[in-house]
Amino acid sequence: MNQLAAIATLVIFLTTANAWAEDDLISLGLDAYAEAQSLTERDARIAAFIRAERLFMQAAQERGANADLYANAGAAALQGERLGPAVLAFRRALALDPDHTKSKRNLAHARTLLPAWVPKFGGESVLDTFFFWHRSLSTFERSGAAAVCFLLAALAFAAAVRWRSRLARSLALLPAAAWVGLVASLAMEARADLGNQAVMMAEETLARASDSSNAPARFTEPLPGGTEVEVIEIRDRWVRIRLANDREAWVSRGSLTMVEKSEGTG
Repeated sequence: MNQLAAIATLVIFLTTANAWAEDDLISLGLDAYAEAQSLTERDARIAAFIRAERLFMQAAQERGANADLYANAGAAALQGERLGPAVLAFRRALALDPDHTKSKRNLAHARTLLPAWVPKFGGESVLDTFFFWHRSLSTFERSGAAAVCFLLAALAFAAAVRWRSRLARSLALLPAAAWVGLVASLAMEARADLGNQAVMMAEETLARASDSSNAPARFTEPLPGGTEVEVIEIRDRWVRIRLANDREAWVSRGSLTMVEKSEGTG
């Protein structure tokens, strides 16, 4: 984790300090972050980053959540070597603003810090392979482009029917195909933002084959903090989860936190 301090993408949003100057929690968070950056003793540095993380998170919860506050909390958590809270904060930032560039970049970096065996969300998909613009265009831009493509396809098909033109029918296929790709891209992004997404928070969590502390381990290694999962079922103190590779397991209810807050799960 020593490489974290050298990652340029983790630079906090200090440029917003003036706009937030009247908020004590945010000012304290900025001060704690600046202090952490100046410290050389490892334990003191980590403690200051964790203090900054908690102040930013408290501000987001009490003063009104916004993507910048969560991104700041995530940056502080990551440099405080708390991968679970970092991933959660970046995910919450992106739930508020799917096009938040720094959170996208920092989340991608955080995922690389997980062990290689842990399946990860956000990898290259079929859409990324065949439609290179999937991650290069914002949600708003893709929505607008989809509307334009649908209109062009509809006009071309109408012309083909009206004048029985094979050329118009052939030309309609291009915007129609682009429309399908754009809609699929938006649908995939919407699925990733569903309220069943959660993040493992403890440094290590033993995943089990069933909802019992006596059940055998589901995987050879515990799930590390920062692992992203889908929640399938909640049963008393247990949660059935699905990993990015579709493998399922049971974990204790207190070991994860929902990306979108829900009662009883943090």
